[in-house]
Amino acid sequence: MRQKVQAIRLLKDNRRATAATKKKKSAPATAQSASASKSSQKGSSEKTKAELLEMAKKMDITGRHDMTKDELIKAIDKQGKK
Repeated sequence: MRQKVQAIRLLKDNRRATAATKKKKSAPATAQSASASKSSQKGSSEKTKAELLEMAKKMDITGRHDMTKDELIKAIDKQGKK
């Protein structure tokens, strides 16, 4: 019984830590909108991988996290031509 209680506490602590990490990773809305306006002015080859991943997410490109920057550029260009 004691082991179950300890296991449950560990799981809850882990979930809290994960949630806190996710909150820290998300940038403030003003910073996101500023970077979005800058990134929309660049060509896809001039964008960072993070910017390309965001574009690929909006285009619903599967497997985007496993792609290199060059592969992302090709996939985005291909999706944009459809």
